[in-house]
Amino acid sequence: MPLAAQALLPFLALLGAAAVVQRRPGRRTNGWIAAAATGAAGIIALIELIRLAPGEHVDVPYLTTFPYADLAIRLDGLSLGFATVTLITAALLMLARLRLRGDRRDPWVGWLLTSSAACAVIFAHNLLLVYIALQLLTLAWSGALDETARRRRALRLSVQVADIGLLLAASSAIQSVGTSAFSGVPSDTFGLATFLLVLLPVAARIGALALTAGGPQSSVAFEPAIAWVAPAGYLLMRMLALMGGRLPDRPTAVVLFAVGVFVALGFAALALMGRPGPRLAALLLVASSA
Repeated sequence: MPLAAQALLPFLALLGAAAVVQRRPGRRTNGWIAAAATGAAGIIALIELIRLAPGEHVDVPYLTTFPYADLAIRLDGLSLGFATVTLITAALLMLARLRLRGDRRDPWVGWLLTSSAACAVIFAHNLLLVYIALQLLTLAWSGALDETARRRRALRLSVQVADIGLLLAASSAIQSVGTSAFSGVPSDTFGLATFLLVLLPVAARIGALALTAGGPQSSVAFEPAIAWVAPAGYLLMRMLALMGGRLPDRPTAVVLFAVGVFVALGFAALALMGRPGPRLAALLLVASSA
């Protein structure tokens, strides 16, 4: 199978399942279809990760427009690893949702679209594509794509405004080196200001998680895990990879580490004060912060 087709297999599995589920509303088997398709997409990403040589990366172009805005997919250890963990986590959350009784809502189309948009963020070839994929992800988790939009306009707009920081960072890279592709950006392209601009989408999603922590809790935390935590973690790791694993300066590194520790401890405290179920997540957060 051509590599261009292989790179699209996770998206085809998720979008194909979404099309099937949308034609069969209200059926309990829809959840099993969604979980199976998401798990299959995760396994496909895992197979591609195993086949990838250490340090290898592959850029799969589909449409060449400008040097800084090609429509392409990037396959490397970071993107395939993040996609594998994200999709398998999404599949497990769907299985957990299937075990619940008494909840008659049918979230499967929205969850499949959210998983597909999260994959688009992770596999995007350049910063401009990451920005576009983040907008699709916001539309997916807010319910705008499957016409089940909920009344959270302020939260949606705040996340979209914060994503402009990524667009500005892409513009800075294009102005400096003529491209925003991950393969063509030298490690010394981004300074402190650009690094902080990329952190805006990360901070906005962490803030969204904090704002919703005190509100009514969903039976399964699919949206926070897949729509907020996964893209925020990927953006931070991708930016650090672009900068060669080095932060702009030592004070920035100290501040970022301190903020990460306090955020982890804060969410751990919230989890410990909540229902018994999140206690394991709290212990994991404390361990990761240490």
